Amino acid sequence: MNPIHYFQSTQDYFWQWEDNGQVVSIPHGATIAYREYLQEILDLLEPQGIPPLGSLLLVIIATNPKGLEGIKMTTSHLHNGRKEFSSDKILNEANNLLISLTNLPAEYKTGMKRRLLIQSIFQDCHNRLGQDKASKCIEAFRKNKIEESYKAAPYRKNISHRDLRTLSLINDILPDTAAILKRIANVPEIDEAELILDKDPNTEE
Repeated sequence: MNPIHYFQSTQDYFWQWEDNGQVVSIPHGATIAYREYLQEILDLLEPQGIPPLGSLLLVIIATNPKGLEGIKMTTSHLHNGRKEFSSDKILNEANNLLISLTNLPAEYKTGMKRRLLIQSIFQDCHNRLGQDKASKCIEAFRKNKIEESYKAAPYRKNISHRDLRTLSLINDILPDTAAILKRIANVPEIDEAELILDKDPNTEE
């Protein structure tokens, strides 16, 4: 996949770039993540492949300090894509996963345990880019060669379906908090010394 296409923001969707690619936010809403944190998470996921960016951002929203509020803010944007579905099943299943994430103990939403959570959630997920393609996208992001992605393009058909379908299929495997915590326990621990400390996405630098 072309890195610009992977990071492309679109009109009338639940996320957008701000400050020339330094921040990802919900339109007219809260910050989702700063660029440095997104880079860190992509680097973490690179060996196993990276999920669609929209799927990853939804998981980040759900595990932010005001996760439930953030998920509610995305609902209207996600409903823009309902015409792509034959039913609400995919949307409801994806939402169930996100709500389960908001209900996890606070310790799993910060620092190393949050990284383990995100890593485990997307392990072998549907629609992920393999390591080779993921590496090209991440390198382009690291070198800021994706400026074209920062300006919102017209909404692309099936973008909601792709992002939500990925989460819907994860929900089939991890339908509740107990299943999520069990999955985390089976993921090898990350060497925290090699990672940059987490940054509160709702706190200005």
